[in-house]
Amino acid sequence: STLFPYTALFRSDSSNFYSVGEDPLEAVKMFADKIVCTHLKDVCPPEKYPDAGTFGIEPYKTHFCALGDGKMPLKEIMEIIKKEKGDNFNITLEIHTPCRKSLPESDLLSFEIENVNKSIKYAREILGIS
Repeated sequence: STLFPYTALFRSDSSNFYSVGEDPLEAVKMFADKIVCTHLKDVCPPEKYPDAGTFGIEPYKTHFCALGDGKMPLKEIMEIIKKEKGDNFNITLEIHTPCRKSLPESDLLSFEIENVNKSIKYAREILGIS
């Protein structure tokens, strides 16, 4: 692992750990006592949206997608942080929509709105975020 001991408080973004080949659950466990806020976002394989650019390094390139549409263990991440911090941390829903080159702008905007709505529903119903 390329992670190193970190002494400052920080904002966690577990999907970024994933996109550089780190295990997001292990990273969150390692830093749980230092996390003061977290960005929640999900990752999908590049094949899901072949007409959009990717994020990360090979072989971990991903698309960020609506919460619940990808493969991030979001519920487990929230459980780890809540176990350490209780409700004393901030959450940002970071909802990325792949910029699909095959879609006209109006369809891309509709796709983005759909992703936001799916993510909010997932955050409320699955993750228990109100």
